[in-house]
Amino acid sequence: MPSAVFRALAFRRAPLRVPRRRAARTAVLLAGVALMALPASHAAAQDNRALIADMQVRITQLEDMVRDLTGKLEEADYQRRQLEQRMERMEREIDVRVGALEGSGAGGAGLGGASSGAPSAAPSAAPGQPLAPDSGVLGYITPPAGSSGSGSGASSLDSAAARAVLPSGPPEAQYNHAFSLLRQGDYARAEQAFQAFIEVNGSHSLAGNAQYWLGETHYARGNYEAAAVAFAKGYKEYPNSSKTPDNLFKLGMSMSALGKKRESCAAFQKLRADYPSLGGTLQRQVDDQMARNGC
Repeated sequence: MPSAVFRALAFRRAPLRVPRRRAARTAVLLAGVALMALPASHAAAQDNRALIADMQVRITQLEDMVRDLTGKLEEADYQRRQLEQRMERMEREIDVRVGALEGSGAGGAGLGGASSGAPSAAPSAAPGQPLAPDSGVLGYITPPAGSSGSGSGASSLDSAAARAVLPSGPPEAQYNHAFSLLRQGDYARAEQAFQAFIEVNGSHSLAGNAQYWLGETHYARGNYEAAAVAFAKGYKEYPNSSKTPDNLFKLGMSMSALGKKRESCAAFQKLRADYPSLGGTLQRQVDDQMARNGC
C-alpha cells in the first residue's frame, strides 16, 4: 500500500516538471534574441554618430567657404573703389593738361571743354539760364557754411589783396601763374590765385576759364560744396566760355559726391538739353554718370 501511494504521488509531481523546462527554454530563447538585437542597436547608434560628425564637418566647410567669399567680395569692393579713385585722378590730370594748353595760348578762350578735349558743341539754347526752382541746382543750391553765395566759390578777396597774390604783368601772365600752381598740385595757392585773377580781371576772356579751374581746386581736395558753388557760378556768369559744358558736368559730379542725386541728375539733364550734339568723351562721361545716379 505505501508503495502504491508513493507511485501515485510521484505520478502527480511528474507533470509539473514539463512546464518548468519549457519556461527555461523560452527564457533562453528570449535572452538569445535580446543578445542578437544588441549589436544591431549599437551599430545604428554608431552610424548616427558618424552621420552627425560628417554633417558637422560639412557645416564647418561651408562656414569657411562663406568667410572666404566674404573676404573676396570685400577685396573686390576695395579694388573697385581704388579704380574709381584712379579714374578721378586721371580725369583731373586730363583737365590739367588741357588747361596747360589753354595757358600756353592765353589770350584766347581756350581749347574747349576740359573733359572732352575738343571744342564744345554750340548750345541749343542760351546757357546760363537757371533750372526750375525745384531742381535744387544753379542759383538754387545752398552755399556752404561761411559763404555768402555771391563769391567765386570761396571767401572773396578785395582788389588790393588780389593784386598782392598775383605777379605783376598782363592778365595772361597772371593766369599762367595760377595755372602753374594747379599743375604743381598746390591747390590752396592755386585757389587764391584764380580767385584773385577773377577779382582783378573779371571781364577778361580767360575769366570763365579761371572760374572753372577755381572749382577744380575745391573738387580736387574733396570740398564738393564749394566746388558746386564755383561751377554753378561759372555756368551762370560765363555762358559764352568754352568751359560752360564742363561747369555743368562738374556741378553734377559735385552734387553726386554730396549724395544729392536729384540735383546731380538735374545738372546732367541740363547739359544734355543745352548741348544735344555734344558727343565725344564728355558725352560718354555724362551718360555714365547719369546711369550711376539712376537719372
